[in-house]
Amino acid sequence: MPVTTPILSLIEEIMIKYGLEDNLIENDLLLKEQLSEVEDLSYRFAMKLIFGEKIKEQKMAGKSLEEILPSMRLKRIIESLADKKVSYEDLPKLIKKDLGVDDIKADEISEIIKNNTDVIKLINQPLIEMLDEEDGKKEEDNSTEEKIDTTNKKSIANVLLK
Repeated sequence: MPVTTPILSLIEEIMIKYGLEDNLIENDLLLKEQLSEVEDLSYRFAMKLIFGEKIKEQKMAGKSLEEILPSMRLKRIIESLADKKVSYEDLPKLIKKDLGVDDIKADEISEIIKNNTDVIKLINQPLIEMLDEEDGKKEEDNSTEEKIDTTNKKSIANVLLK
């Protein structure tokens, strides 16, 4: 399930707070300058792809974006959580392994994700859609019943014709 713009912003907040992509940004003056001008965190990801020289070099060397960018790995973890491939209990272990952070940071990042309302909505989205579909079917059934009820009643014209 694809992540939403607010979740991309959350991922970038985590990257900034824990300095997880500093090695890609610090020595890249153009990228650093462009990122400093970005106010909307969801745009940071695109800016890294456009202006990041280290990212371009590694991409040209055949590496995937997930191998290069911790933000892509965290995005995959959140998508796996939304798709029910992993559970909340798996988060600290996955974050530690995929982002290369210590246990304390992994627990903190896991808590940030668990408590984020946009992540909670994303995870519960299939349930909400299912409930909406059931409500739609009930409304359809009710409208069909109403149609049946109205067609069974005799109109004045039918009574007068007899």
